[in-house]
Amino acid sequence: MEFPWSLVFGAWCFGTSGQTLQLPPGAANALTGTEFAEKITALDLRERENEIYTQITSGNVPNFLRKLRPVHVTNAFNGQTNRATFYVTPDYLAVGSDDDYFLTPISPTTAQKIADVVGCSLPTRKIVNDIYIAAQVKLAPLPIPPSAAMTTVPVFSNHNAIVRAQRAEYLRDFPLGALVAGHQKDVVISARLAGAPGKAAIYGWHQTNGVPIQPLYLGHAATWVDYSQCTRLVQNQIVVNETNTTIAWVLSDPKLSALLSDEGAISNSRYPTNELPSVSIGTNPTSLPQKNPSLANFSGSFATGLFNERIASFSMDPEIKILINAPATNSTVATSNVLLVFYALPNGNTIEQTIGKVSAPGDDWRSDIQHIGAQTRFVRSLLPNQSLMVVYLENALHSWPAWRKKYGDRLIPKVINSIKELFATNDVQIVLNSHSGGGSFIFGYLNAVEKIPQ
Repeated sequence: MEFPWSLVFGAWCFGTSGQTLQLPPGAANALTGTEFAEKITALDLRERENEIYTQITSGNVPNFLRKLRPVHVTNAFNGQTNRATFYVTPDYLAVGSDDDYFLTPISPTTAQKIADVVGCSLPTRKIVNDIYIAAQVKLAPLPIPPSAAMTTVPVFSNHNAIVRAQRAEYLRDFPLGALVAGHQKDVVISARLAGAPGKAAIYGWHQTNGVPIQPLYLGHAATWVDYSQCTRLVQNQIVVNETNTTIAWVLSDPKLSALLSDEGAISNSRYPTNELPSVSIGTNPTSLPQKNPSLANFSGSFATGLFNERIASFSMDPEIKILINAPATNSTVATSNVLLVFYALPNGNTIEQTIGKVSAPGDDWRSDIQHIGAQTRFVRSLLPNQSLMVVYLENALHSWPAWRKKYGDRLIPKVINSIKELFATNDVQIVLNSHSGGGSFIFGYLNAVEKIPQ
């Protein structure tokens, strides 16, 4: 049986109830949490996080972690009461089994990669607060005295054992799978990240009086990982006023964002998944480094595993979200003879919906109208001697006509040229493609150039 496309592309990937984290079943001989902790003890950060990513996305997670738990929130805006229900993992990401699991501190980059694979988002500060309020089990924080060792796996393991012992005291009344909070800090998304590139946003560790030990903090680089910070996932799909939508959509909507954010609207609700800095649209592309790494060498691009592909995602100012789908590095044409297709999204669509997925009851209808992910794989089969790379272009307004009205046309060629600069080869053929309102992006490009290029 083929896995749903969404497992590959990071679109919504949930069971038919919409409440199950869709991951492959764990292998019978999968490592226990204790065995995994021993395996990664001597690894550096990059190697360790690669191992964590591989274990989780291959299904080596406790069974109790797969069943998502609902959290209900309300707010009032202009005299109207808005109601939403979102679903979260009952505990933080872990490797192993119900009997022996290891809570895994990870960086925001790896957390975002995992979230992308399983159709989830990272929480905001408000979501963390709402989870704590809704939690059936509220554990008291038990900090370990700070030291240079707090970023090492032995300290991770020690704290994991402490938390597991705490949790065991509640198992009779609240078995594994009950919503639990208070025992770790959260890696969160924040509006403040827009002004702090390369930083991690950390928040939480609620005490029993409901006050967190850690206020929202962006002082650490995104490569900082200590024993106290873990990752809870929030399902992308959310029900607002009895209508299915997405976390990203709600966060970007000034009328609804207060349901999920206490910082106002958040236009970019994710961490970049590569280590390249976001490209400023105000920068002349000719001032960019002359030798940028090819996509195959992006440290943040990662193999999907199922369709011999790699993915990288990042943002560009103003309010543009990019996802690049490319052949895997073991492809014979991975970095040569590039056919670089820019696909401007139709009005109202997210990247995940445009990629497409196998539909399940309750899914937004937009997930089943284009299937550009499947079409890309088909076209690759027809063009074996070209490296087909698809650049999905989404904006925070979910409308290229509206984006052009706000920002004009002159920036559009800079978007195209800046992304082209990422490839360490001159053998690049550019194609502009779109559907519906996405055609406005192409017309904006034509308006902004003096001469239509090849």
